[in-house]
Amino acid sequence: MRKSKFSIASLIVTLVFIAVLAVVAFNVIVVVSNEAIAKNTVNELIAIPLPENTSLVGSKAITGKLVGDSDGMQYFGAILIKSDLSLKELTDYYMKFDGIDSPEQIREQKSNVIEVLEHGSHSFGTRSATLDNHYIVYKWGHTDSTILRNNDIRGR
Repeated sequence: MRKSKFSIASLIVTLVFIAVLAVVAFNVIVVVSNEAIAKNTVNELIAIPLPENTSLVGSKAITGKLVGDSDGMQYFGAILIKSDLSLKELTDYYMKFDGIDSPEQIREQKSNVIEVLEHGSHSFGTRSATLDNHYIVYKWGHTDSTILRNNDIRGR
């Protein structure tokens, strides 16, 4: 009899441990997968050839609830460029590429702060407090997976 009680207790402890491990593993997989989507989004921007007289200063991949009031993850990728070209010239150039659907996605960038995001405090890691001839080019990432969009606590 005694041996049986020990076996049942061991089984219960093992099952609880497996359940906790499964929940932790699921959450880690969701977070890592969402981060990869945002990183892929910024890498797509980096892959676009830079126009003449333009240099890449920095990039940023951000995952979370970034704009609006709805639940669910948002994936943001941005590059910070320095250019001798005008905003109109840069807009005309970047509007030819996938994921750049609006002229609003190319903006002058006067500081490190990424102002297009409503939630959180996000910035480029540049050393200068004020920026001249700098522009942000950004795009939104996407996944068809409702599991990834709806099960990351950062999207709430």
